[in-house]
Amino acid sequence: MDTNSHPLRSLLGTATLCVLAACGAGGSTGGGGIGANPNARGVPVDSVTLSFVVDNQENDDRRETVCVSIPFPEGQVPPGSLSSFAVQGHSTAWLPLQEWADGTVRVAQAQFTADLAAHTKRSFKVVRGGSTLGGGFQQHPWVQAKWNSLDIGARVHDRFGHRYESEISGGGETLQATQLKRVRRWRTYHASTTSGGIGRDFLASTFYVSEYRDMPFLVVDWIVGSDYKGTDAPGGSSDPNDYPLGPVDVNDVGFLSGGFAEVAAYRADWHEIEAAVDGGAGREFRRVMQSDWLADGQTKRYRFLLRVEDAGASGAERSAWQNRFDAFSAGPVWAVARHEAWGPCEAAGVLGGLLAGPSDAAYRAQGEWDDWVGRSHFGTWGSFGDEKFSEATGTPRNAPLGEEFAHAIQSEDVRMLTILEQKTWAQAQRPFHMYGLVVGAEQDLLLYDGVPLSLNNRWSRDLSGESLGRRALKNSDPFASYRTRIDDGGKPHGWNHFDFQHWTTDLQYEYYTMTGDEWAREELRNLGQCARGMARLSGFATADVSSARGEAWLMQSFVQVYLATRDESFKSYALRRAAEIVDRDRLKDHPSRALYTSGPDGRTGFPNVEYTWFAPWQMAYVMYGYTAAYIIFDSALCLRIAEDAVRSAIYCSVSNYTSPGGQFREWGLRYACVLTVNGQSVSPSYFDSDPSYSITFAAGTLSPMGSGVSAVARYTPSGEVAQMARQVATRVYPTLDDYARWDKWAYTSFER
Repeated sequence: MDTNSHPLRSLLGTATLCVLAACGAGGSTGGGGIGANPNARGVPVDSVTLSFVVDNQENDDRRETVCVSIPFPEGQVPPGSLSSFAVQGHSTAWLPLQEWADGTVRVAQAQFTADLAAHTKRSFKVVRGGSTLGGGFQQHPWVQAKWNSLDIGARVHDRFGHRYESEISGGGETLQATQLKRVRRWRTYHASTTSGGIGRDFLASTFYVSEYRDMPFLVVDWIVGSDYKGTDAPGGSSDPNDYPLGPVDVNDVGFLSGGFAEVAAYRADWHEIEAAVDGGAGREFRRVMQSDWLADGQTKRYRFLLRVEDAGASGAERSAWQNRFDAFSAGPVWAVARHEAWGPCEAAGVLGGLLAGPSDAAYRAQGEWDDWVGRSHFGTWGSFGDEKFSEATGTPRNAPLGEEFAHAIQSEDVRMLTILEQKTWAQAQRPFHMYGLVVGAEQDLLLYDGVPLSLNNRWSRDLSGESLGRRALKNSDPFASYRTRIDDGGKPHGWNHFDFQHWTTDLQYEYYTMTGDEWAREELRNLGQCARGMARLSGFATADVSSARGEAWLMQSFVQVYLATRDESFKSYALRRAAEIVDRDRLKDHPSRALYTSGPDGRTGFPNVEYTWFAPWQMAYVMYGYTAAYIIFDSALCLRIAEDAVRSAIYCSVSNYTSPGGQFREWGLRYACVLTVNGQSVSPSYFDSDPSYSITFAAGTLSPMGSGVSAVARYTPSGEVAQMARQVATRVYPTLDDYARWDKWAYTSFER
């Protein structure tokens, strides 16, 4: 397909694919081989204090299985050697979560069972030696005895009051299992319980069920929504996932459970979960939605905690577990590894480099918690602190390392992880979910607007070849009477899907890193497929290079997705885009090293002539994404692109400048850097001597440069590039005071 004639060109317009607004802080694809750069090697693991804290903030003593993510330095611990380490004084099970490029363990979850006194924060340490558990997972005997008599399911009523239900059955799909914990998944579709109704399944429910060897409790994470994958050629398939339902009204939606001694809804007030009522057939029904609707690709996540009891056990034992369940259901026992572990291991985020927190970190964390918990952003479709519209200016959703993750480590205030959790769960509401989606590298599929198209043609335009079954549904909609509440006035419940310029999987990745949460891992896999469907390699306009920041955030995301899934296809696709699109289109032989260029724009401040320019401040994000790709993908090309981003910053910097108005600036970075005038190549200072022109400097957009150049400086083998990077870093942040150490654009800078 000719990309110049594709409707995306005219529908999106040049503006959408160009850099138009400042949204800053306000070769070969193969690598040079692991070990080619000694700076990238990890410190000896025995030199790192692998300590962590566990905080029981509830009023009751607890005996629980604690799960904590432990970082390890690069090149130090092969996966088979994890059994050489244990939590001191506790029998430990290990769940590997991430690997370095050389296959050694990057992050692993330590699991152990411990007694935790009420309102107590305890310190623990992972040490070489100690006791590790062998064998496979075994259900708690109470759970095992009652498993076949337990009911877990969901009920939905359509707008006409017709009832549909689903429940888990069989063994499910085991996603992770250690000696202490197992997580299984059941994908279900709500079927009519009587004759009549819509004549097909009505929405889907996916259940992630966590079980523990040492506790008679289950944790059920329930995702309900219209997240069908769909296909244009189902060929008579019997898989409901092949037939999209689209947006639909619901009279109510609720969770079904039966056979349990006790069931508790997690954060019921925040998620508007109602108290239990009789659900029939010995079950309880807890309503979560009423007189509502869901868009195509939109879901919602809930959690329920369930206690199993053995009627034959002693009264004292049953009472003890009931008391422990009171604390278990009141809130999680969060655990976080200290900075003395994360810092030297360089495993925080995708770049490492996290600084120790400011002297008043505890005070700052308290302020963040008070602000977050005091806001009115909760509820069924609440933002929970995230930006519903991802294109919000000021780059609030992107960072080299997320604030909740970083601040939890710096302050050891585990409540930061509750904020991270809830903001991550809120991503279920974005209308891009297509369960089991796989996007071929050359497939005739474009996912620029989330799902391929929406029935109202507003939320998602018809831009793709393959529509995953949506085009046929739109052209002949047999379910129109089930869509009367759909609000066409804006995005679905205020949420947009994603956008290229501010693409991010930070929340899902960091939540997965801290918890090993399997839904978050599936989110990352699904978003990785959506990214492939958005940033195409051929056939669509996105097969040309996007803005520097768009390509940069996309690469950072591909690294995160690969770390969580270990799916080589994501790595391969990311490196193909780097080589076939970015390196092809960037000005790698020009001294500017510009990655993306634009035409005349009034916001540059340049005189009214024909010119091209680029935004040097966006090259900071290139340093993030492409340095991460070097670290994790071992890509020499990606390192060269990151190094060229540093050269670009130097090329566009200005020293000892006096404006026509007499303002003096010792150093600054141009907001816009001119490349050509009337088709002729010119220097960055071409307009500087014009008395009617004054340089516009990057101000808030300059802040991200500090951590960007720091990342390159830590990994480049080039002394020249490292010197340039340090020069820029010290200009952006001359000192790292308490404010900078808490700032997301500075707390991954190198120490001064």
